[in-house]
Amino acid sequence: MRRSRSLGPLVGGCLTFLLIAPALASAGPAVTVRVEGAAATLLPPTSVALGSATDVVGPAKCAGDTAYAALDSATGQNWDRQAFFMTVLGETRGANYPAPDYWAEWIGRAGAYSSGNGICNDHLQAGDELLIQADDADPVTFVPLHPPVLLTGVPATVAPGTPFTVTVTRFPVDPATFAAAAAPAVGASVSGADAAASTDAAGRATLTLTARGPASIRATLGLARTVAIPTCVTDGADGFCDTAAPAATLSPSGVTGGPPDTTPALGRIAAIREGTRFARGRAPRELRGTVAADPSGLSDVRLRLTRSSGRRCERFDPTAARWVSATRCGTENGRFFSIGSAASWSYLLPGTLTAGRYVLDTQTVDGAGNATRGADRGTPDQPRNRVVFTVA
Repeated sequence: MRRSRSLGPLVGGCLTFLLIAPALASAGPAVTVRVEGAAATLLPPTSVALGSATDVVGPAKCAGDTAYAALDSATGQNWDRQAFFMTVLGETRGANYPAPDYWAEWIGRAGAYSSGNGICNDHLQAGDELLIQADDADPVTFVPLHPPVLLTGVPATVAPGTPFTVTVTRFPVDPATFAAAAAPAVGASVSGADAAASTDAAGRATLTLTARGPASIRATLGLARTVAIPTCVTDGADGFCDTAAPAATLSPSGVTGGPPDTTPALGRIAAIREGTRFARGRAPRELRGTVAADPSGLSDVRLRLTRSSGRRCERFDPTAARWVSATRCGTENGRFFSIGSAASWSYLLPGTLTAGRYVLDTQTVDGAGNATRGADRGTPDQPRNRVVFTVA
């Protein structure tokens, strides 16, 4: 999005829109919406069905097939709903002009991104991706400094210990025309499960995954992030990724013909380092981690998140999607909740973390019923199934 169309001083500006009322119930295109905040993904790819060009949506009175309508639907109207918006899902940018922060609008289509022309002006087509991304603008040209990045080449499955190469592409904007063109993303960070690498001058990075089971690969460059692309690590005959396990190796209780499996699967928190102190608004909303391979397989991954601030103690309630008061302080007064059985897991919190001391615990249950106990905080660089951090 052009800087001049999205920053604070323009919020009160005037635009003339073609109003066609009443709104009609015509079916419009199905599109995907993603919102990337400065520190974390605020909205993962979310599919919405739009109305038609003759529908009228929101206080800005934009057409029902526009980027405005897509963002309005995907966020459940949790944004300021203005044509020149500043707040999306609780995060505000562009409020302190001439500070360079703002929300950039991008349209993903046919494997490429183009700079948006205003959320009320851009009419979307079936299969498009609307990307709303936290960005900074060049103070002279107003072009976005962190254009979107695209990750390609991730295989559907990969053998453990076998290197594979992915490609990351960025879409910088020409200051004269504001047209975006594909270019290699040099120095992008690519990571997934137990591997990480940086891209070379051609935008390529080579990864080697060893932990068997589902994983996801993602690239970042500055404020830009790609979607997480799933893969799965298996040798084709180990029971992972819907493959058949050797009958002589696995059983519900462990190794056939040998001693029962009595050791739980080892979990590791990957999103937050032990002892990190975040500024307000900078703590990640997406919690991530991995679980090591287990002879009995993985049955469940559970999280527990508690917060204390002064004498106030709270626990996160996933059912209500909010924080609730704990009867007493201490992590034991929190409650574990299941997030599925993926070996490479993630969980998106509904809102930005406020000031306080946080304790994140994970618990894994393997196919033999063994569950992790206690809290292993590991080290700052190697957090395990507990991590303690603060927001101030």
